[in-house]
Amino acid sequence: MPFRSFRSRSSARLRRVLLSLPILFFIAAHAPLAYGLSFHAHLQPAPSATTAAHETWSGIYMGDNKIGFSVERTEPTFYLGKPALKQTGRETTAIQLLGQSVRQQSVTETTTDLKGRPIVQYFDIASNGSRLLVSATYDYTAHKIHCKVGKGPDATSKDIDIPADANIAADTNTLTEGKALAAGKTYSFSYLEPVSVALETATLSVTGKARIRANSDKVVDAYVVLISLAVGQMTSWVDEKGDLLVAEMALGPVSLKTVTESKEQAQNLGSISPAIAHATAPGAKHYTPPSDFAVATAIRTDKPIENPRTLRSLKVVIAGIPTKKLLISDGRQHEALVGAKPVAPYQAEVTVTAEQIDEDKPPADSPVPAGMASYLGKAAYLPVDAPEITEQAARIRGDQKSPFKIAVAIRNWVHETMTPDASIGVPRSATDILGRPRGVCRDYATLFTALARASGIPTRLCAGIVYAQDRFYYHAWAECYLGNWIAFDPTLFDPLNPVPFVDASHIKFAQGDVTQMFDSIAVVGRLKITVRSAMQ
Repeated sequence: MPFRSFRSRSSARLRRVLLSLPILFFIAAHAPLAYGLSFHAHLQPAPSATTAAHETWSGIYMGDNKIGFSVERTEPTFYLGKPALKQTGRETTAIQLLGQSVRQQSVTETTTDLKGRPIVQYFDIASNGSRLLVSATYDYTAHKIHCKVGKGPDATSKDIDIPADANIAADTNTLTEGKALAAGKTYSFSYLEPVSVALETATLSVTGKARIRANSDKVVDAYVVLISLAVGQMTSWVDEKGDLLVAEMALGPVSLKTVTESKEQAQNLGSISPAIAHATAPGAKHYTPPSDFAVATAIRTDKPIENPRTLRSLKVVIAGIPTKKLLISDGRQHEALVGAKPVAPYQAEVTVTAEQIDEDKPPADSPVPAGMASYLGKAAYLPVDAPEITEQAARIRGDQKSPFKIAVAIRNWVHETMTPDASIGVPRSATDILGRPRGVCRDYATLFTALARASGIPTRLCAGIVYAQDRFYYHAWAECYLGNWIAFDPTLFDPLNPVPFVDASHIKFAQGDVTQMFDSIAVVGRLKITVRSAMQ
């Protein structure tokens, strides 16, 4: 059953690596784990006393640098008295981010039926004293996935509908039924993204064959398989037996790779696979990106933008936008597709106009519009009804009645209370952040949003890019509904040089709750920006 070995050791593994790295958002990234698929190599008809467990090790690379390793193990088990399979994946990674070392350990456990469909899943990622826990139970009779994010009183729940025609997979064995690889074959399946708590669809296409250098240091024939995911496109090379050799996802000048290695080789971070070390032909030009992930994936423009923090208006053309879902137009930002018949990846002219925050505007007499209710409630990572959140929100606002002044007070308090720290590579709940007030822009925006919602102000998080130090970086901030949506950035607010607006270099690609911020992953390393005008 050759294809079964391949798929379990490529799409799942590299996708998990990509999303469990503390890449992104926000001048200091975020670390969504998206373990989705699991990884057994040979599915048996039914587990028995003679069925052996299977284990596969991999080295994880960013460019030519080894940044970690992973292991996937499959073994027979029983679930509610019925034969099943238990699939466990573990990864350890360490990268440089904004000058700091970010280490992560992640674990995913999936129990599947003998058709490869997930029954229960548990996801656990830890980084510098913080942990993210996500669990999911699949009810195929009710066509629901029951998800839980976090634990204890902070935990939030969400049910996801399973479409009647969805091919749910914990790995892709059900797609191929053990058939041999062949050019032109295409397979589709759906999987759970636990950080965004959403059901996503992926497509695998066998495009042909190529010769590549394997971990054995030999040049071998391999099938080329393209895997289209919500976060972008990945390429895998597999041998005639269907076993993974190398998998890669390019993020602009940076590439993330996994290489199947021995246990000893994978765990030795000082060892470099020949598939990585000798892959470049002698004499060929070789680009080595900066070792700092945030710097390596930042976006340079065709011309500099002067004094970005006081920018009132910005017009740019952005190329490489992978989906229309990321094109957002509202009162602050307008996006117009370029071209008579635009196709993906899209090019858009984006105009952003900064709106001044009027602290003296009187409070509205009318109640909050009904459509704003979802921006006031509890959500994943936003336990707005937690006592520590409601009590802190009350202390900040005091007797103040003006929503504008309350939002400004919360912004100031979050900025003054938080300490920048890029070493925590997991999304955190607002209560975790409040208890240990340090982190990156994602954490600043999460805490601000929870406190603002607890104060009765409809608030949404925004994810996108912001200009700083001669390039655009990935960033997160927030917007409050105060008659219209007004942006607040507790991370970049400078109390020594206060500006009564959030500058126009903030360009958003996603908005909503914390989980929706992760939609912006799809643009990392893929954008090209041309500046048309920038006005103070």
